[in-house]
Amino acid sequence: MSNHALHVVKLGGSLLDLPDLREKVMLWLHEQSPARFLFVVGGGQAADHVRTMDSQFTLGPDVGHRLAVEAMRFNAMLVYPILPGATWTVDPDRFASDEQPHGLGVLDPVAWLDAHEKKTGDFVPRRWSFTSDSIAALVARSVVAARLTLLKSTLPSASTFAAACEQGVVDSDFAQASAGVPHVELVNLRTRPPGRCVLRSSL
Repeated sequence: MSNHALHVVKLGGSLLDLPDLREKVMLWLHEQSPARFLFVVGGGQAADHVRTMDSQFTLGPDVGHRLAVEAMRFNAMLVYPILPGATWTVDPDRFASDEQPHGLGVLDPVAWLDAHEKKTGDFVPRRWSFTSDSIAALVARSVVAARLTLLKSTLPSASTFAAACEQGVVDSDFAQASAGVPHVELVNLRTRPPGRCVLRSSL
């Protein structure tokens, strides 16, 4: 059963150059149904740099994966102070079980992923097709969130998982990673008003 009070939000690293990022995120939040919002922040340019170094020097899947998740954590630490009232969250299960109906958390992806893999034995794929999009989906599944929203810089031309994957809006593992999440939505935070589409298996 889904946790109807929990809404996992992936904040794309491509959005971190927006000078009005805080205002755009807070305005979007105010337009949502009341919930506890858990943010997963993408690696953005820092993760891209890791990918470039890996292609040049063959860092290896374990090192590349670890550094990419560390890039996510670095960006999360940048985002955390600019979101009013946010809490730094290591344990999303505890965040989800809080009795307060509202809340805003920013996930520490390194701490969570280490604990998740140790607890479940479910190791995420060490490949570049399993990006922060799929990690956010894994978070949403692990806490049985009712909603997963990916805040992006673009939208696919069709509201399907296949189109989003083929056009590079989400990674190629995302459809499988998000299987079972009741509501998956993409939002283009660069447009005004933000464009949105709910992803479906087919039109």
